[in-house]
Amino acid sequence: MVGYAYASLYRSREAYQWCCELSVYLRPEVQGRDLGRTLYSALMDLLTLQGYYMVYGVITLPNEASLGLHNQLGFSMDGIQENCGFKLGSWHHTAIMSKALRDFESPPSEPKSIHEISNDVINAILSKGPLH
Repeated sequence: MVGYAYASLYRSREAYQWCCELSVYLRPEVQGRDLGRTLYSALMDLLTLQGYYMVYGVITLPNEASLGLHNQLGFSMDGIQENCGFKLGSWHHTAIMSKALRDFESPPSEPKSIHEISNDVINAILSKGPLH
């Protein structure tokens, strides 16, 4: 395995159930080959099918590559949280970036579980061919 991407709930309160925080990890030797964009794009397609509206990237700084990936995929910078995370022996700032996955409707339907959309996902993947 050379990399993976996943989503988790952005906040635990019910009002935020339509929002996810995304993460992508790649082995250093495969970075710069467009795999991060491919994984993130496939994940956002899946989250859209599930009924999510907003996704957030929380990026430990400095990380120009991750900031570039998020910018390339249409994320907007929401702000910087100072000394937010302790990683690799020191405190780091984090950048918060966001992207809307769909137009907002009110009231929104509850997001679907992965099991509820499995046929939709298969059809969507087959219609697009190999991961884009």
